[in-house]
Amino acid sequence: MINSITSALSGLNNASQRVEQGAQNIAQGGTDGRVIEDIVDIKVAQTSYEANLSVLKTANELTKELIDSFDEKV
Repeated sequence: MINSITSALSGLNNASQRVEQGAQNIAQGGTDGRVIEDIVDIKVAQTSYEANLSVLKTANELTKELIDSFDEKV
């Protein structure tokens, strides 16, 4: 479970960096073709961020269930 959390946090960080880079490129007034690519990159990063956030939520739920099952047995 720790690996999934570590991987999801890394994915969140990567997606955030991709959004930041795309936003900087757009703010600097890149070429028209690149602006569209930057917008697409930002949308892909958004989807990646949401997916990694979902992994974290699921890991949290599973951890709670695991703790609850130990509490019931002890």
